[in-house]
Amino acid sequence: MKKILIIDDDTSLTYSLQRAFMNQYNIITANCAASGMKILESEADLGLVFLDYKLGEENGLNVLERIKKDFRNVPIVFMTAYGTSDTVLEAVKHGAVDFLVKPVAPNEFTEAIDTYHTLASDSCDKGFIKVPEYNPSHKLVGISRGIRDVLKLTASASMSDAPVLLTGESGTGKDLVASLLHEHSDRNNQPFLAINCAAIPQELLESELFGYVKGAFSGAVASKIGLLESANGGTVFLDEISEMPIELQAKMLRFLQNGTVQKLGELKEVNLDVRIIAATNKDIVSLSETGVFRHDLYYRLSVVNIFIPPLRERKEDIKDIALHLIAKHTRKHNKNITCVDKELFVRLEAYNWPGNVRELENRIREGIILAKNNHLSPDDFKAFHDHKEPPSEISLFDYFSDKYSDDIYSCSIDECEKILIKGALDMHQGKLAKAATWLNISRMTLNAKIKKYEIDT
Repeated sequence: MKKILIIDDDTSLTYSLQRAFMNQYNIITANCAASGMKILESEADLGLVFLDYKLGEENGLNVLERIKKDFRNVPIVFMTAYGTSDTVLEAVKHGAVDFLVKPVAPNEFTEAIDTYHTLASDSCDKGFIKVPEYNPSHKLVGISRGIRDVLKLTASASMSDAPVLLTGESGTGKDLVASLLHEHSDRNNQPFLAINCAAIPQELLESELFGYVKGAFSGAVASKIGLLESANGGTVFLDEISEMPIELQAKMLRFLQNGTVQKLGELKEVNLDVRIIAATNKDIVSLSETGVFRHDLYYRLSVVNIFIPPLRERKEDIKDIALHLIAKHTRKHNKNITCVDKELFVRLEAYNWPGNVRELENRIREGIILAKNNHLSPDDFKAFHDHKEPPSEISLFDYFSDKYSDDIYSCSIDECEKILIKGALDMHQGKLAKAATWLNISRMTLNAKIKKYEIDT
């Protein structure tokens, strides 16, 4: 059994704990921060540290920070007689796995040991999988045929300067593929700039892309270089290209044809060398057929077309993606997750992930933040506890048939649509672009629905 270190200047407490549990645990004590740090440096087999908040002149929070910096894998339980919320929050923020309020009852001490004593182990028990080291260079993770095809196309496309069109549902990782295309191209030492066409008001998008000269319009008090010119020699990623206004599409087409840009308010054209990567979660072929998106621009952009499949169609990738994200957010949130319950992967693979990898990452982040120890399990995920079954088909049918006697079909559809629109706006604090993206509709369509249902924004 690994040793337990108690750092506390209350010698009567450390002595009594050592005596009380000498037959159960191997306990070492230190009555000051310096002694505790020396023991940590010399003892390679420490499984748990109990650290007091008040150590004479030393602040236990500062000591906690030092220990976590040098001995990241050793779990620390913080002890304090000053159980204020500020102290507790700071302790957890600095990496403590738990806190005990003094005087500590013997059963609280043993409970903490039983819960956290095995956390520093390098191995995982049966039924658990070890978390790998986080590798930031692994951007697109998976073993499925679909993701292997994406990687092959990305490798081939990175060797040319041809425009690339990335398609796939929201949250599948189109931005990751775009950055991989740039990083593996000859332009990798030049700028990579991204812009979300749905996130910028339509009237501002042209000036952001092409720039403007002083006095070009009201409020243009100084000239500004556009995104395309700023990325000269590099790559520009146009996310949600389908949201680009039809008038601006003509100007983008001219740039793709002759490689020149013209600032707003200026006649002179500037020659640029910029590779364009575009992405959309819409059916852009249908949009081009209905006139919402220009045919000729679509053909110019889709010299290489890479489709990223949704997560529900490559569930064999979920385990590897989840482990990668657990490693990523364990480091990011200064946690010590070392083992993952295999049951978690069963739960994750049973879900259809309408929000794709982005939704999976949000759930993983939540679980890591809420984790009680270094063994991540389904119990750490609020979503698994809060999940409610949708209403049955019969109950929905009864509801609508009772409510609407005339025109039941259109009235029922309208009511569902209104609920979805209102919910999306509430979820995204009234931000139209984000709500439209979440609903997978254009902002123009969203505005029309808001007007139709008289929804307050």
